[in-house]
Amino acid sequence: MRFCNSPNDWDMVKLEVMEELLRIKFSDEGLKQQLISTGEEELIEGNYWHNNFRGCCSCEKCGNRGMDNLGKLLMKLRSEYRDTEKI
Repeated sequence: MRFCNSPNDWDMVKLEVMEELLRIKFSDEGLKQQLISTGEEELIEGNYWHNNFRGCCSCEKCGNRGMDNLGKLLMKLRSEYRDTEKI
């Protein structure tokens, strides 16, 4: 994982940091199994506080739009974990 040398570097590394932290979180076998148990469901980080980088804001102004990077990373990890369990 890369680290920030200045606040300006954060935009370049924040997805890597988020993914690394999720990998640490889901190294817990119970949490990993809960994630896998979501099957093929689309995972969306819904919020109402305008966090459209990590999730999708459901307020009237944002209208459920957002990059939903947290949801995408969770689905990526889920897929990796499922593939690993098949081996």
